[in-house]
Amino acid sequence: MARPLRIEYDSPLCGTVASTILGSPEFVEEVMAGHLDSEPERSDVPAVRALHHRCSIENVAWKVRGEISDPDLARLLTVHICHLHTGAKLKEIGDYFGLSDSGVSKVSSRLKRKLETNSELREKIRTILSDLGRGKVQL
Repeated sequence: MARPLRIEYDSPLCGTVASTILGSPEFVEEVMAGHLDSEPERSDVPAVRALHHRCSIENVAWKVRGEISDPDLARLLTVHICHLHTGAKLKEIGDYFGLSDSGVSKVSSRLKRKLETNSELREKIRTILSDLGRGKVQL
């Protein structure tokens, strides 16, 4: 039986960005742009969610306030975007806005119905998501 090597070396996995795609940050971005960004996040492939750029609730709120002048609408949009695109838990979002978990879900559901008939609002959300680095997102 061969004796183990007693030489220390750096793991080739040290520079990986995510365990689902091995490679440099540039390689991961290339794979995501070519294969993942065009699809909505899929619940059947949870590991893909780890690859997507996530924004903080504060960053979303700041960006939405810069685009939407009505403070009530800005708050609703921020809750909706945070619910669907930040990966934050309902409790985190609720704590930030003073809502319950179900309150966050209700706000998001109501806004989603509103977006079905309001193309101007849909376009504003697309602009905000693009500015946040989310690229093209299906609404």
